[in-house]
Amino acid sequence: MNKAFRHMLICHELLERESLSAAQAYCLRQGVEPPPVSRNDQHLATDTLGDYGWWVKRLKMRKARTRRDNRGDRAPLDASQ
Repeated sequence: MNKAFRHMLICHELLERESLSAAQAYCLRQGVEPPPVSRNDQHLATDTLGDYGWWVKRLKMRKARTRRDNRGDRAPLDASQ
């Protein structure tokens, strides 16, 4: 089972058994910013957390951010030196 699918299933379970805030906390523990929640429409956030495509995109973003952070602020080598 791939990671995005696993995270989606875990969020489904958290949403069914606990609450939206539990699913949001899970996102944060995974290094993923949870979707914004409007007081008027919590269903959108709930649907988003259970969306496979959303998880695929967020995990790609997390991986890119981690790679960038691991590179640090090192400037590329200048060939003329």
